[in-house]
Amino acid sequence: MSYRITPRHSPANHATIPSGWITWRAAAQDLITLGLVEEQDFYLHHLGSGAALLMTSNSREGLELLALGSKALERLSALDVRVRVIDTLGDVYERDLQCIRPWWDPSSRP
Repeated sequence: MSYRITPRHSPANHATIPSGWITWRAAAQDLITLGLVEEQDFYLHHLGSGAALLMTSNSREGLELLALGSKALERLSALDVRVRVIDTLGDVYERDLQCIRPWWDPSSRP
């Protein structure tokens, strides 16, 4: 799993948030840098290398990888999660999940 975070505004402490794909630990730290509190404003589930992912037919049986509170939604312009799975035969499957996209105002159309 890797993450890509785009803050809505620069952090108050002038820290730099990287623009590329980052690790779980770096993503959690970047969210904290934005003034968010872990397990209060956000939750990132850590799946390490070799973790089993069960196939499900509905979301109630699945795994929650990410939870964001209203404060996190206010401070983020975009957040993507990349899931990369290698099966027992060595085949690689990769999906990019667009969790937050920049807000679009239809009244701003030219």
